Amino acid sequence: MLSRESLEQVDRNKCILVVDGQRENRLRLGNKLKNLGFPVQLFASDGAEALQMYQAFHKDISVVIIDHRLPHMDGEKLFWNIKQFDPKASIIFCSIDLEWEVIDPMLGSGLKALLVKPFEEEKLASALVAAFN
Repeated sequence: MLSRESLEQVDRNKCILVVDGQRENRLRLGNKLKNLGFPVQLFASDGAEALQMYQAFHKDISVVIIDHRLPHMDGEKLFWNIKQFDPKASIIFCSIDLEWEVIDPMLGSGLKALLVKPFEEEKLASALVAAFN
């Protein structure tokens, strides 16, 4: 399993866009990212806001972490919109319930990692290593 040590080779000044409809989840994930040494983060509370942020700042965003259940545009639709805008976008998808009919096409289209909620920092570290490679 990849771990925190594997992250040592990653530039910690990379910007990560965190997209989650629940404020507590955004804060919790932001704290986990800070604990792993990633201080530069953007936050969006819904899919539409996240898409606008990605389009405006995509050159500065290295990884997008998307929750499945989002207001205004769900995580699946956000994934496809970002990939249409930037096919090389590095995306980690989070969900409390796995729907393989949703996940499989994304895996085949460059989804870097999948996190099942709740997840520990070690799982997040592994997902980040995959996303940065």
